[in-house]
Amino acid sequence: MFMAIKNVIVSVTNDLATDARVEKVCMLLTELNYHVLLVGRKLPNSLPIKGKPYATKRFKLLFNKGPLFYAEYNLRLFFFLLFQPKAVLVANDLDTLLPNTIIARWKNTPWCTIATSITQACPNWKVGQGCKKYGSG
Repeated sequence: MFMAIKNVIVSVTNDLATDARVEKVCMLLTELNYHVLLVGRKLPNSLPIKGKPYATKRFKLLFNKGPLFYAEYNLRLFFFLLFQPKAVLVANDLDTLLPNTIIARWKNTPWCTIATSITQACPNWKVGQGCKKYGSG
């Protein structure tokens, strides 16, 4: 018998309080009856997150920009995802794709990334090109 996974972990590298695009994704998933956990970072001037119908996790990082920021964030995200229950993993940006992909393959769980991230990074791609091969775990 097939059992659908109803938990989703959405990961982003930006501040959770100010990203309207991520808010739309999380709200849609919540409306579809998924249990959503949004993971991002906490900046020194981050606003509090209140009144959301989904859970949030913010990493306090030593670095806030540059290569050390991305290395630290991806390492923290990798270990965080490693110890989470099985869930659909959503890499909202290419910045979070590596830990999501590794954990999804390791745990044999579905994963995806937001298509606009890939098409912005590869402007010569046609919409939908490569989605079957790269966009679904």
